[in-house]
Amino acid sequence: MTYIKEGYASPAEQEKILEQWLDGKIDMKMYQLEEAFGTASFTNALVDAANVSAMQAFGEVPAVWKAVSKIVPRNDFKTNYVVVADGLGLLEKRLEHEPATGTKPTDGKESYAVFPYDKVFSITMEAWANDATDVLKDQARKWGHAGVNTLNDFVWGTSGLLGGTGQTMRDSNALFDATNHGNYATSEALDYTGLNVAWAAMRNQTDQGGTQKLGVSPKILAVSPDIYTMAVHLTQSPNMISTTTANVPLGEKNPWGSMGLEVVVVDSLPAGEFVLAADPNIYPVIEMGFYEGRAEPEVLMQGPDSDDEFFRRRRNFKCQLIFGGTVLEWRTLYKGT
Repeated sequence: MTYIKEGYASPAEQEKILEQWLDGKIDMKMYQLEEAFGTASFTNALVDAANVSAMQAFGEVPAVWKAVSKIVPRNDFKTNYVVVADGLGLLEKRLEHEPATGTKPTDGKESYAVFPYDKVFSITMEAWANDATDVLKDQARKWGHAGVNTLNDFVWGTSGLLGGTGQTMRDSNALFDATNHGNYATSEALDYTGLNVAWAAMRNQTDQGGTQKLGVSPKILAVSPDIYTMAVHLTQSPNMISTTTANVPLGEKNPWGSMGLEVVVVDSLPAGEFVLAADPNIYPVIEMGFYEGRAEPEVLMQGPDSDDEFFRRRRNFKCQLIFGGTVLEWRTLYKGT
């Protein structure tokens, strides 16, 4: 127990006090709290409170990376291999006393490793003494936002897993490849015709042997901001929204209105671009691995007895995420530009 202002505060109570302090509900200077708690207790409680603020901010930014990703824990930094196997095709008819024959599904694998992603933020001795409450609170929120933006960029950014024509897959072709994968179209507008072409292309994808249609059902429709309204109309309006589309007059029932497509707006997609994706909880789409299963940013503080504080007179905080990921299957994705 730690003495503070004629009372005692347990470690949990200290954390609660610091959360209220960061929110401006307690009027005390930073150095006063440090003296009251003791340096070690204050450091631990401050980091916990900063993590709470970062976590709250982490939920404020749309996590569009999650829409197409399956999350798994990873407990090392070695290369992880993920096997992607086809089904067994159709069951075979057997006559009386006829033995069953064995079969081996065609499979392939993708790989990735987890890496740390971090940034360091410093508070000088002068700012600490002058009370850096607002600075630290604001920074904790920025850490939370940066965490989501980093994950979104990893998946959807220009150089991300789904950016441009995407990563190179196990067959040595780009993820989005019209010739080899049949999941990419240029000059394809998002309208009834374009959406039907994309939907049919996914449904017609075959297994790796090229013999059995997979019948993949799209779940996610990711779009650039400029076509978001059109995407919502396409997927949610009960009736067609244009005068004539494929010779269907205005007022005809919208076939996409009951398909259950979830529209996700992705700010980093170029104008007019859209991506159809299957449900990552049913089909292999993207796997995102997080070190020790922590899928949120973590705030750490350098110890008060560090050389950096001694020589440079500052306290260092670090926000980090440790993760990696890969696209598992091109048959569960389609891009139109």
